[in-house]
Amino acid sequence: MRRILFLGFLLLLTGVFPLLHAQVGVRLEFPRNEFLTYETIPAEVTLHNNSAETVTLRGTEMNRWLNFRIRDNHDNIIARAGDFREDKDLVLEPGQQAARIINLTRLYGLRRPGRYSVRAEVTANNTTVSPSKFIFIEEGIPLRRLKLHYKDTETGKNDVTDVTLIEYPKTGEPRLYLRMESDTRNAVLCNISLMPLLMKETIQTQVDGESNLHILFRTGPRAFGYVAFDCQGRPIALDLYTNTNSNPSLKVTENREVLVEGGTLLPKEKNDPIPASRNPQIIRPEAKKPKN
Repeated sequence: MRRILFLGFLLLLTGVFPLLHAQVGVRLEFPRNEFLTYETIPAEVTLHNNSAETVTLRGTEMNRWLNFRIRDNHDNIIARAGDFREDKDLVLEPGQQAARIINLTRLYGLRRPGRYSVRAEVTANNTTVSPSKFIFIEEGIPLRRLKLHYKDTETGKNDVTDVTLIEYPKTGEPRLYLRMESDTRNAVLCNISLMPLLMKETIQTQVDGESNLHILFRTGPRAFGYVAFDCQGRPIALDLYTNTNSNPSLKVTENREVLVEGGTLLPKEKNDPIPASRNPQIIRPEAKKPKN
């Protein structure tokens, strides 16, 4: 009898019993482990069906098959603040692999600097978890602040967008980030990594007559980046210039248009596109709610 019990115990330890969590492998990865506050944090979850049977991952609105368990450096669980639009039913044939990329910034209350442990949890009849990964959320160096005043087309009321240009990371090869916030909506409209930043002293900003923000800055020894965004955080222009013959600069016309004067515009195929890191309407939970 003891021998049988001991054999069963060994089988449990070695995973011989056909448990569900042995059928589906779960792996969690991040492109890097350091992120700027409010920056997109893409979590890639890779699933592999290790069994000889078809596995169907199906959830409900209350119980989804894909979740994340996130803890801060005080071991507090970070609550979910949004919904998984990407979390659809998934069918894995034997040996099949599939991946999902989820923006954790939009879905969880990752709003403060610190170290966080993250693991993915996949649930069918049982729950399978990935090994934990650590990420760090940090503040950058604010370089410039300004305000965009405009009239809201929906309400007809005057409104303001707060703009911050940020250098991040603080060490290594910094990039210029653009953060645009609305106190009226208690939201971060965008938090975008623009281009590499070579010299912060070269940053030029101008606002045109339609409250669009124009930014010009040096990205390399002879290269300059030019971007423009509307007051809602939507990109409207992106170009690269060289300083052949002269350095480019921003010029405001009598009609309050903003133009790039000087330099040489590079062809579009050589332009470095802005990474897809715009966070639509990230709510700031620590801010006060707007009055109705």
